[in-house]
Formats: sequence, structure tokens, C-alpha cells
Amino acid sequence: MLVMSAGSHEEGSLSRARRRVLDAVRENGDAPISLGELSAQTGSHPNTLREHLTALIDGGLVTSDAAVDGGRRGRPALRYRSVAPKADAVGAAAIVMALAEEVAELPEAASVALRAGRRWAAVLDAEPSPDLLGQLTALGFDPVRVDEGIVLRSCPVAELADAVPGVICRMHLGALQASGGSDAIVDLVAWGHPDGCLIRTPSESRGA
Repeated sequence: MLVMSAGSHEEGSLSRARRRVLDAVRENGDAPISLGELSAQTGSHPNTLREHLTALIDGGLVTSDAAVDGGRRGRPALRYRSVAPKADAVGAAAIVMALAEEVAELPEAASVALRAGRRWAAVLDAEPSPDLLGQLTALGFDPVRVDEGIVLRSCPVAELADAVPGVICRMHLGALQASGGSDAIVDLVAWGHPDGCLIRTPSESRGA
């Protein structure tokens, strides 16, 4: 099975809803932000925000501390701050982005990206697996099967994929084909479904 060395809670694997919460915390800069302020800013229910914030804290992307309020009884409210990305991670992301943008300029960008994805799978020593949904879940894609195929509701490299989908999505397609067998996936369509990117497998292709 093709697996990532990164944990499921690191930034690249965030769902778009969780990323919006992280962005809202980051917009506050170094100043802490309360749950009530986040709720007003994002329009999300506090219970939903607590779930996202707990996952972000577990992933090392956000920290929390208790607000000091001498006139308040009971458990003190929590305030949240974002954790600055490590310098080496920022530098690596910039290098990958530059390479992806350069590949996107090539006339044969699609085929180059597909080959790169297969090479990526080989580097990770991926073994072919018939469990496509399990494989996608391990990769951090949060997949769900629908009539049209399989929808990927999150992306482990969402920022890169949004910037250069023609390269990153083709790399994912190549990697998944290499690790799942060449006939396991027909195509991967960026935002081919209202809830995310769409994978078409042979059965869905025949039914189209």
C-alpha cells in the first residue's frame, strides 16, 4: 500500500473546513483568539470549532492557553494561537512549488507529471493493493464512494494542488495507478464533484 510518512493531522492533510479554521486563527497573528471570536469570524458553531481546534492542536498547528479572568468563576475559557511553520518545511514547500510551476510550463507537462507520480510511488516502495478506499484514506484524501466514482474530500497537498492542479493531480493519478494497478483508476478530475476531486474507476467509466 502507498502510504505517506507524514501524520494525518499535518497541514497538508487538512480538510478544507479545517483549513479555514486554521486560516482564521492565523489571521489573528500573534494575538490569541477565543472560541466566541472564531465562531463570529467563521460562522461555525462552537461545537464544530472545538472539534477542528482539537485536531489542529493534536497536529501541532495550533496551541491553546487559559484566559486569565479574575472575575469569572468556573473553568477559564481557552484562547488559541497558530504555530509558525518550521523554516525547513517552508523552504521545502517553496522548492516543490517552483518545480511544479516549471513542469506546468512544459508542452508535455501531463505525461511528465504522470511519470513523476509513478516514480514517487516507487520511491515509497508502494505495493499494489486492491483496497483503493483504504489506500486513499491512508494518504489523507478522506474518500467517499458516489455514483460517479470516488470523491476525495481533502488533499494532503491542497495548497500545491490548487496552484498547479494539472501537475499535482496528475502526479497523484500516476502514484495511485502504480500502487493500485494500472487498471484501478481511469482518471482523476480536479474538482470533478461539488465535494472535491473525482476519481473514475473502470466500473464508473463503463457506466458513463
